Amino acid sequence: EAEDLAQETNVTLWEKRAEYDPEQSFRSWAFKIGFLKAQNHRRKRERQLSREIPDERLLAEISARGIERQSREQDDENRFVALRECLDRLSGKHRHLIKRRFFEEVSLERLSSVAGINRNAMAQRLFRIKSSLIKCV
Repeated sequence: EAEDLAQETNVTLWEKRAEYDPEQSFRSWAFKIGFLKAQNHRRKRERQLSREIPDERLLAEISARGIERQSREQDDENRFVALRECLDRLSGKHRHLIKRRFFEEVSLERLSSVAGINRNAMAQRLFRIKSSLIKCV
């Protein structure tokens, strides 16, 4: 039920994304919507089962999952910032190759043709650049 409720909350966040004020805390906004979803769920279950759901357990589970998700999102954000910094450290030529291959999704064959080298040499070059980015991040 907690997983379903989290999914419903995510759908609602997506549907109400235009209502989000970027000047405000996203987490507070998202947690408020999640809390309201949990309250509505508890009320609905009480009506369905004609008994009270141990709301402490449900809310504790939602809270734990929210904290876990927040931690993962923070880790992702930290990696994204680190990746941006590492990309900035690359030479312009290497940054251009990475941009063309992974952001613009240009084929390996096309990149090697434009550079005038064989496909395997281009694959090796990209592998080395990616390895240096992974190490940097």
